[in-house]
Amino acid sequence: MEEDKFIEVLKAHRRIIYKVISIYCSDDEDKKDIEQEVVIQLWKAFSKYNNKYKYSTWVYKITMNVAITFYRSKEKITSKTTSLNESIFEMMPNPVVEESDEKILLDMLIQQLEKFDREILVLYLEEYSHIEIADLLGISVSNVATKINRIKTKLKQNSIKFKQGKNGTR
Repeated sequence: MEEDKFIEVLKAHRRIIYKVISIYCSDDEDKKDIEQEVVIQLWKAFSKYNNKYKYSTWVYKITMNVAITFYRSKEKITSKTTSLNESIFEMMPNPVVEESDEKILLDMLIQQLEKFDREILVLYLEEYSHIEIADLLGISVSNVATKINRIKTKLKQNSIKFKQGKNGTR
């Protein structure tokens, strides 16, 4: 059944959906609106899915497009579902994430990055290859490698600065 396959795809790729949404939005209510719109857009496009692409790439691109649209408009996204069962929205609980001090610090440091750098980092953390990242973002593979190295360096430097400031040392 098509709906069962769709639910399976959503469950398998929910982490990337939440990470992309988090790049563009920090407000919990807005995140829910974007998530709902992502699910609707994925459902609308599901019957047209081209299996020459990986589901992860397809989900990422649609999620990114919805998030960018929301970010640019700064308005609540509203949409009417057509044939999608409303219970689908309850089937995608937020993944349980343990909030250690290191994770909280990393999230804070990531939010300070430029949007494009956050996109690259999210894909990198989701273990996309440099080739896949380059293809998704429309940049060269060598540019991906360079940007990842610069992002890592920046995160390390900012982490050190934060920890020094927290301890009162300079």
